[in-house]
Amino acid sequence: STPVTSSEASASLTSPSTGVILPARTTERSLLMLGAEHGLTLRGTESEGRVEFGVRQDEVVESATLNLEYTLSPALLPQLSHLKVILNDQMVQTIALPQSQLGKPQNVQIALDPRYFADYNRLDIRFVGHYTLECENPSHSSLWAQVSNESRLQLHLRQVKLPNNLAQLPLPFFDPRDTSKVQSHFVFSATPSTGMLKAAGTMAGWLGAKADFRGSHIQALHNQLPEAHAVVLASAQDFPDFLAETVKGIQAPTLQLIEHPQHPAYQLLLVMGKDTAQLEVAAQALALGKAVLTGNTTTVQNLELPEPRQAYDAPRWHNTQRPIEFADLVSSPSELQVKGYALNTSITTYLRVPPDLFTWNNRNLPVHLHYRYTPNEASSHGRVAFLLNHNLVHSSPLESTKESKRSFLPKLGYENDQKSHKFYVPAEWLAASNRLDFEVQLPGQEQGSCLSQIPVEVRAALDPKSSIDLSGLPHYIALPDLQAYTQGGFPFSRLADLRETTVVMPEQASPASVGAYLNAIAHISGITGYPGTRFQLLSEKEAEKIGNS
Repeated sequence: STPVTSSEASASLTSPSTGVILPARTTERSLLMLGAEHGLTLRGTESEGRVEFGVRQDEVVESATLNLEYTLSPALLPQLSHLKVILNDQMVQTIALPQSQLGKPQNVQIALDPRYFADYNRLDIRFVGHYTLECENPSHSSLWAQVSNESRLQLHLRQVKLPNNLAQLPLPFFDPRDTSKVQSHFVFSATPSTGMLKAAGTMAGWLGAKADFRGSHIQALHNQLPEAHAVVLASAQDFPDFLAETVKGIQAPTLQLIEHPQHPAYQLLLVMGKDTAQLEVAAQALALGKAVLTGNTTTVQNLELPEPRQAYDAPRWHNTQRPIEFADLVSSPSELQVKGYALNTSITTYLRVPPDLFTWNNRNLPVHLHYRYTPNEASSHGRVAFLLNHNLVHSSPLESTKESKRSFLPKLGYENDQKSHKFYVPAEWLAASNRLDFEVQLPGQEQGSCLSQIPVEVRAALDPKSSIDLSGLPHYIALPDLQAYTQGGFPFSRLADLRETTVVMPEQASPASVGAYLNAIAHISGITGYPGTRFQLLSEKEAEKIGNS
């Protein structure tokens, strides 16, 4: 992947109403980090590129700046051509194009009004281009603008103090609007017991499963609080010093959200029990969604554990026992459609499978592709292509309006213009995490010069019933394989609840050792999408219980 950079700085401000110091930070993200993999290429008399990003629910934007890097066609007329910057449908700024700078890389800083920001945001760069005062062709090759993916969005964010209400979980520890790595702190007693560490592993699985593609990093602290949000684990016999009075009255598995005693802007999630057995019940109830989350405190009266997971049934792994339809790879069929006055884009989906699918010397994998598009007289110059992990698998030309009419076949009393192709993917190209691209190159309608009609929008759609069939692949892998663990958490992820996994910890585990253990559980749970709760945790002295298997 292309290396990208981001920078963060922090500051603080005292809230005049509460006297609580509210932390602030500055974050900077390139358009590449926001999903513009190849920048934004804008063509024609009017076209638009978009990036989307979120703002955490517990933060507000105080100020923002867009550092826009772009290059414009040297053939443009500066008195008629311009760029528009639009945030959430609100016009921010129009950028004039000086004649002397056309064709050269340019840079402009644009202040974004913080009132325009929401939880989920759309930043649109719209290009209006003209190359002549006389009659012009709207699809002329000289009508283009390129916005670099090195353009950067800088946000100055102020934290919002959240109420101590369990209903907000997983906030403030995880927010789906935030696509950066999930950073967490776990607090223990000075010498945490094995039972306490086992409960902490369950909590790490909960956060890891939430983090998904973002990844997570957990820092373990012994008997000290960070200047940040934190998860604190305590029982009546094993607790950090500052909770000594609180845990004395605990008689049942308990979850509580409180204000940080030293830094009231932050919150602590207390996971408590009378003993380590109750502590683990509290952690399992939260991780498995069995706890009633309301108010600042809740107790777990009864916990019925779900049935043990079966091999290879991780929620984020697709079932390889039958053909996998593209409908299963997206949350909505609309994600399989694209539109515009001309198309040069791709429909991208992602496929996760177990890392131990045996592809060596195996047959090719069949793909059934069904798609539709808007034909016009210029579409015969277009193509569609299918790629797996950036490898070209299949490419096919499109048909023009006349060719399409000749090829229509009556079906059940009406004409069906859906195109279908069957082809094969080399099995060795398959990985644990796969990217599938359906690329569409569809020219706009050729209008020629001096025509005043509005350009016709073209569309392309990949049918959700399109499929890739992996059902012929057996499960086999030679272990150990560090790549299989890194990419797929294997072999431990074979059972998503980790019921055949054993973790061995040192007798006196250091914070670094505990952190490594928690991050391992979070890593596997992030891959499977299910919190690991059934693993076994042993000390070095107990390691002989594992046996010779």
